[in-house]
Amino acid sequence: MAAHPDFDPERVWVLLWSKAQGALHKETLAQMFEGHARAFAEDRGLQYVPLLIGDRAVIDDLAKKITPTVAARYNAAHDLDTGFIPYEEMP
Repeated sequence: MAAHPDFDPERVWVLLWSKAQGALHKETLAQMFEGHARAFAEDRGLQYVPLLIGDRAVIDDLAKKITPTVAARYNAAHDLDTGFIPYEEMP
């Protein structure tokens, strides 16, 4: 990082996806690396897969484009569950 003093992982965003939760998540690159370091220290796996790293506008744009696919997959996987709440109605 010393070779790139202007690089700030707090200003870079990551769009992540969890198959298990059927959800997207946005966080900064710094937050992602902190979580990965904790997972390593605690010897546990991670659910979320990074899909894209970029500025917030790029992340928001991709999230908007793929949310219908994520919603359809989530709804199809859970529509027979008792108390099912459709993806679009989740908080």
